[in-house]
Amino acid sequence: MDYSPRETVDVILKRWFVIVLCTLVGGGIGWLFHQFQPPIYEARALITITINYNQPDLLPSLDNDHYAEDQMMSSAMNLLVSTAVFSQVTEDAAGLNLAPGDIAFNSRLLVERRQAEVELIVRHESPEKAAGLANIWAQRGFEALQEAQTHAVRVYTLNYELKSLAECLTAQADIQGICQQTSLAELDQTLKKVETELGTEVQGSKGLVPAVMFDLSRLADVPESPVLYATQGLVLAGGLLGFLVGLLLSIFRMK
Repeated sequence: MDYSPRETVDVILKRWFVIVLCTLVGGGIGWLFHQFQPPIYEARALITITINYNQPDLLPSLDNDHYAEDQMMSSAMNLLVSTAVFSQVTEDAAGLNLAPGDIAFNSRLLVERRQAEVELIVRHESPEKAAGLANIWAQRGFEALQEAQTHAVRVYTLNYELKSLAECLTAQADIQGICQQTSLAELDQTLKKVETELGTEVQGSKGLVPAVMFDLSRLADVPESPVLYATQGLVLAGGLLGFLVGLLLSIFRMK
């Protein structure tokens, strides 16, 4: 039997009620799905992370500049999603009455980087809770960056002192009076003390270097519209799917 487009259109028009019924059923299924899966709102806070190239002595001596930049940015971003930061966020967010799974990275909490901009994203069924949690995360993350940078600056200072003390021991130079010790034994004791403090400060710096600069550029606003599972979107998607099913049923019954 030859295929006739005109005959197909005639059959579809005669069976319009099948298409309408399937469309309504599909839209109803979308609405029912909405009842079990409420819409998801998304709140975004912004932290800007930059690198100060005007002071080369504060930068690590790596051959590949792009690799060095990525490494420095990664250290800062890793701190934002560290266990220590999330522990503080969980404690501070107690007043939001969140469920145990609401503070889960890569499902509820996400990070997006665009050049120097790092967005902290929180998704939740409640727009108020999404914004509240995003702001707690941004503030705690920013505080962690500040603390780590303080240690990073101290690491830079101690490395300079350590280098000067080592030069004293080898009698190469006397820099800023550091070598003015009463005895070689005291100089050696000072060297060991600086080495011990340096190890502690390196751990506290979390891999940051003094050249990394950051700013809490924007706190999250309460989102007005959902990004997932919006009622209109679910009903429309269900309706379209139902329409296609009805159309196929009408054509299939023609054969």
